[in-house]
Amino acid sequence: MSESLRSAAGFDLLSRHGPPRWSQADGAWLVTRHADLQLLLRCSNDVSPDAYTKIARVAKGTGMDLASLVTLASGVLVFRSPPYHTQGRAFLQRVLAILRADLSEAAMRPMIRAAIRRTIGPGEVDAVAALCDLLPVEIILTALGLSPGAAAAVAAHTAEMLRTCQFGQFGIMARDMAAIEVHAREVLELIHLDILDADRSGDGRLARVLDLNRAEFGLSEADLTALIFFLAAAGIETTTALLASGLFMVCSVPGLYDRLAADRSLIVPFVEEVTRVATPMHTTSVRKVPPGTVIGGVEFSGTELLSPLLEMGNHDPAVYDDPGSFRLDRRGPPHLAYGLGGRSCLGAGLARLETRIFIDSLLDTVRPRLINPVPQWPPAPSWRRLARLDLHMQPL
Repeated sequence: MSESLRSAAGFDLLSRHGPPRWSQADGAWLVTRHADLQLLLRCSNDVSPDAYTKIARVAKGTGMDLASLVTLASGVLVFRSPPYHTQGRAFLQRVLAILRADLSEAAMRPMIRAAIRRTIGPGEVDAVAALCDLLPVEIILTALGLSPGAAAAVAAHTAEMLRTCQFGQFGIMARDMAAIEVHAREVLELIHLDILDADRSGDGRLARVLDLNRAEFGLSEADLTALIFFLAAAGIETTTALLASGLFMVCSVPGLYDRLAADRSLIVPFVEEVTRVATPMHTTSVRKVPPGTVIGGVEFSGTELLSPLLEMGNHDPAVYDDPGSFRLDRRGPPHLAYGLGGRSCLGAGLARLETRIFIDSLLDTVRPRLINPVPQWPPAPSWRRLARLDLHMQPL
């Protein structure tokens, strides 16, 4: 990767590594080094405060009706502490097991190939909007068994909510909550109607999810709907970011397309290096650690908030030589993009598999040509996600 590209991507700014430091602006201790992040991610479980309670306080203080947004936010496990987090995570693990066949390579490859073929044509195409935004939602919502109309509408409303609020940054979006509430209400209604249909018919994957809940978990309908939304929304945004970054790297790193096409075994390290270099989430939920925990030479009492800066850790020069460069033969410990321990990403395996199939199918189908060599990663507090990616998709 050229120096100019690294500068445009902002990777040259990921260099302030050191012991945990207090940030008045963030109201938390910033943890940046790879080793310190490993310790924090493994030993912490509690997060504070729950995002949905902050929204509820805004609703109470302003008199706004934000009931639907509060319900959806209550299912975002990234911002929930035990025991809700523990139960919700166990439930979603079982749901993913139910959907294993529908999220397998055999099930996903035809969908991915068809989506890529739809972008082929003589003109320019924004691959983010036409491809990367659509694939993750099509895959996860089809696997869940939502009706096609509901799946498309949920995807559209979810995208609008994520665009309006930087997902997870609820403190900066009070002015937009009323608009987001409209989308949240529609999402809840659509998922609710499909749940009712599945319950009446007793057939299909969604009916199996309902049976699982009745037999083992006893979640309320509101919690069930919120967790289904979280499963879809969390995978949609992070996988979209990974697909787009991978496609950009294939097009922008000299000789990379040809190397991958000639040796498909390189796709696995390619996906891992893309995930490290362009980590989809800059950071994740703030944490608390047990009293007396020492991280990077700083002892914490158990009351402090610590913010894990995942992308900084993945660019730690003490761990990765020239961390801003893209290297297929990268040596070093695994990246931290999906977290560790009891709060690691449930969909990490799915995101990896989906991206591998995407790149493999791309190499079989088209030769993408980059129109704008400067990556369009807009500044965002939580995500590294391309705003657009203009390409010529030339058939092989």
